[in-house]
Amino acid sequence: MTESSYTVLFIGSAGRSGSTLLERMLDQVPGVISVGELTDIWDSGLIRDERCGCGQPFSKCEFWSRVGEVAFGGWQRVDAQALLAMHDTVARNRHVPLLLTGPLPRSARATADGYAAAVGRLYEAIAAASAAGVIVDASKWPSHALILRRIPGLDLRLAHLVRDPRGVAHSWAQRVERPQAIEDRDAAEMRRYRPSVAALHWTTINLGLEIATRLGIPRQVVRYDDLVASPREVLRDLLNHAGHAADESSLGFIHDGVVRVAPGHGIAGNRLRFKHGELRLHPDERWTVEMQTRTRLAVDSVTRPLSLLYDRRPRRSSSA
Repeated sequence: MTESSYTVLFIGSAGRSGSTLLERMLDQVPGVISVGELTDIWDSGLIRDERCGCGQPFSKCEFWSRVGEVAFGGWQRVDAQALLAMHDTVARNRHVPLLLTGPLPRSARATADGYAAAVGRLYEAIAAASAAGVIVDASKWPSHALILRRIPGLDLRLAHLVRDPRGVAHSWAQRVERPQAIEDRDAAEMRRYRPSVAALHWTTINLGLEIATRLGIPRQVVRYDDLVASPREVLRDLLNHAGHAADESSLGFIHDGVVRVAPGHGIAGNRLRFKHGELRLHPDERWTVEMQTRTRLAVDSVTRPLSLLYDRRPRRSSSA
C-alpha cells in the first residue's frame, strides 16, 4: 500500500472518558468522518447486526453497505467469525505485551498482518465512500492502535483523551442503556465495573497509550474537562494535529456551550451516538458529590502517578 491520501485520527482512552462526545463533534467538521469504535464492526455490525449511529440496523445502513461493497465486494463475502477470531487473537489489550516484545512469532505475525490488512481495506473503502480526508476511529484500545502501525503507508495520529480517573470509576458503576441492541435483551445494558477494577482499567489503557506514543505514533493529549469547557480550541488543535486545517466556518456547529450534531454512522459506543440536534456541553461531575471518600482514596492509590502526569502536562502537548 502506498502513502494514504487520508489520515486516521485514532481516539485512545479508557472507557467512559468522553470519546463518543469527541468523535461526534469531530464528525460535524467538513472533510472528516467518524466511524465510531471500528474494532467492534465484526461483532456488533456483521454478527449481531446492531444499530448504526444513523439508527438503522448495520445491514440496512446505506453507508456501511457501500463500504462493504468497495472493501470486499459486499459483506456477504466476509467471514466475520474468522475476522473476529483474528481480532481476539492479536488485537485485544491483553496482547499488548506480545505486540511490544519485538518480532512476533510466525503464526502471530501472520494473524496480525492479515488482520491489519482487513482493517486497511476498511479504511480505504471508508475514505472512498465518504470522500473524507480524516477518518476518526474511536476504538480506544492501545492494542488496536498498535495493530494499525502494521498497515503500510497509513498516516496514523493519536488523540489521547484523558478524564479524571475518579469520574471514570464513578461512571463505570452506573447503569447505562445499550440502545444499539435490537433483539439481544441480555445486552440491553453496558457492563459495569467496581471502582477498583475501573481504576486498573484506566491505568492499563493510559500506560498502553503512553507506550504507543513512544513507539512513534504522533500524539495530542486532550483533557475531557478542556473539551467540554473550550470545544472550539480543542477541536482546532486536534484537526491541526491531523493535518486538517479548520477555519471558523467549519466549527460553526459550536456556539455558546452548545453543539449541533447531525446523525452519523458510528459503530458501537454509548447512547450519545443516537442523539442529534443541539447538545449542551457540561462536565459530568456527579462523582464529586456521589463518590464516597474511601472509594476516591482507593481509586487515587492506583491511578495517582499517571493522573499527576496528565494534570501537569500542558494542554497543547504533542509528542512522538
